[in-house]
Amino acid sequence: MKAFNNDPKLKADLLRIVKEHRVNDQIIQGSYVKWCGSTFHGCAIGCTLNSYVLAQGLSFDSLSTNSPYHDYAKFGIPEDVARAEERIFESLDMNHANRFPEQFIEAIKTGVDLSNCLTNYDLMYPDIDDDPEGARDLFLKTLKAVK
Repeated sequence: MKAFNNDPKLKADLLRIVKEHRVNDQIIQGSYVKWCGSTFHGCAIGCTLNSYVLAQGLSFDSLSTNSPYHDYAKFGIPEDVARAEERIFESLDMNHANRFPEQFIEAIKTGVDLSNCLTNYDLMYPDIDDDPEGARDLFLKTLKAVK
């Protein structure tokens, strides 16, 4: 599995659309997806997946209804990494959470294999709620270090 399917354009498209979500105040906490008329709002997972379907010219309905984390594999991100992203996102205050989906995408190098990158991360941060910013910083550092 290669991050962003080893496609720099896919990463750039995801990052551009995720930034648009932030600028348009479409990033929310506490709910995977919320539609306000035809306007999308979503958490870190929902926002990133919506960015993926828009970048690929798909519809949001084309995603799995069982596990949004599983859908990250469509662009080369393992489920455990997606779960960690969401867990940290939901623990941050909104001032920090709002930019976190961008930071997540920016931290990952195109084409790397993230399959085992979190092996020691969970041991270092068993309770993210005690230090969400520290957990975020370590998570991003861990992702950036993968070669």
